[in-house]
Amino acid sequence: MSAPKRLEQRLNHLESLQERQMLILGNGAAILEKNRIKEIAFERNQAFENLRNELSAISGKVKALRHPAFEGCRHQVARILERDKILTQMIKDRRDELSIKMTTIQKGRRTLRGYQGSPNRPGTSMEYTG
Repeated sequence: MSAPKRLEQRLNHLESLQERQMLILGNGAAILEKNRIKEIAFERNQAFENLRNELSAISGKVKALRHPAFEGCRHQVARILERDKILTQMIKDRRDELSIKMTTIQKGRRTLRGYQGSPNRPGTSMEYTG
């Protein structure tokens, strides 16, 4: 397979991955746990690493990158980088949202534990209230 085709294949994979992840992260009804966000970040890192390796393999051939076969790739890289900025912000926002929710849950758990150990909680008194 030629270098332009391999590069195009890597770029197409990365773009489709970004689109899928943006849909997942943009779906407000979807509950994403921390592990899923880590998985998304891992997939992105792996795809970028594959792209970097492909670019490194042809970077020594600067003239090759100026070849018309790579023209579409340059535009595609620009789109990918722009979309990556948006995706990075979406991941950060979702992590922040999860962090706030986890803090709220932890506070609720501490409150419940406090009630369980309280001598004044309902049902623990020996007094007749009827």
